Parts: sequence; C-alpha cells; structure tokens
Amino acid sequence: MKLLNEEPKQIGSIVTIVQDNGMGLDVNEQDSVSEGDGSAKKYSGFNMAKVLTNSLGGSINFKSESSKGSCVTFEVQATTYAVKNLEPN
Repeated sequence: MKLLNEEPKQIGSIVTIVQDNGMGLDVNEQDSVSEGDGSAKKYSGFNMAKVLTNSLGGSINFKSESSKGSCVTFEVQATTYAVKNLEPN
C-alpha cells in the first residue's frame, strides 16, 4: 500500500464525551483545570489531553458542578488519505 501525494480530505469530526457523577469541582478548581498552566499536578491528565487535542487541530471543553460531577468533551477532525494498493505482478 502506498500513500498518494494528494491533499487529505476532511470527512467530519469525532466527538468524545466523558461524564461522571463524582464530587465535581468548585469554580476555583475549574479555573485551574481550564487554564492548563500545569501548576496543579492533579489535573495533569487533563492538561496532557488538552495539548494532544490541540496538536490534532481539535478542541476540548470541561464543565463541572460541585457535588454533581464533571464532563469533558473533545472533538478532532476526521481525515482520509488516498492510498493505492500495490500488488506484485
């Protein structure tokens, strides 16, 4: 199989939603997560996901309510590439 030198084609997007009904975060903690400054080690997983999602040209959102849980949504573009099947003669 050979990847052809054609422009990739956007075919849509992939949206993933992760939601829990745990303890949630108060407003101050939500700011620490959303800012992604890396100062709070307990949010490093979210920060890594944010960097990865952004590097793929996507977006990530975080919502939480204290005592009710949190919801993380991320979206990346789905892309296809043209390929040619090379079979021996």
